[in-house]
Amino acid sequence: LLSYPAEDRVIFKSTNTASPLNPKASAEQLDLARRSVGYWHRNTNLSIKELQVLADRHGMEAEDILQGFDNEVKSIWQLEAKHALKNTMCMGLRDFYLRRSPLFLAKQDHGLGLLPLIHKEFEKLYGEISSTAQKQEELLQKHMTLELGWKKDLVQN
Repeated sequence: LLSYPAEDRVIFKSTNTASPLNPKASAEQLDLARRSVGYWHRNTNLSIKELQVLADRHGMEAEDILQGFDNEVKSIWQLEAKHALKNTMCMGLRDFYLRRSPLFLAKQDHGLGLLPLIHKEFEKLYGEISSTAQKQEELLQKHMTLELGWKKDLVQN
C-alpha cells in the first residue's frame, strides 16, 4: 500500500470482514444447511454423507447447487462441476480438479474415478468434442504426474 497515493490507501485500508463474502455461507446459514441435509436426501438419490459434504462446503448455497439435480446425477461432484462452470470462472477440467474442488488432494485416487461423471457435465454445457475432452484429460494427467513426482523419488530412495 505504501506505493499507492494517499487517496487510494484510504480506500483500500477499510475492510468489511465483519460479514462473510458469501451471505449463504455465514455461520447461521451453514447450520441451516446442515439441518437441511435430511430434507435434501429425501428429494434426491444422493447419500446423506455426500449431502453433508455439500452443506459443509457451501452452506445454504448448496440448495442453489441442488437446483441442478436430475435423475442422471450420481455424485455431488457432478453438481459441483455444473455449478462451477455456470457460476464461477472455471476454465476447464484441470481448473475444476485443482482449484474448484478438493478432489485432487482429498481422494485417494485424486478424483480420477469421478472423471467420467464430471466430464459429462462439461460435455452437456460446452458440447465438447472428444478431442478437446481428451486434451483436457491429458493436461490434468500431466499436472498430476508433475505434482506427485516426489512420491516416485521417495519410493526409489
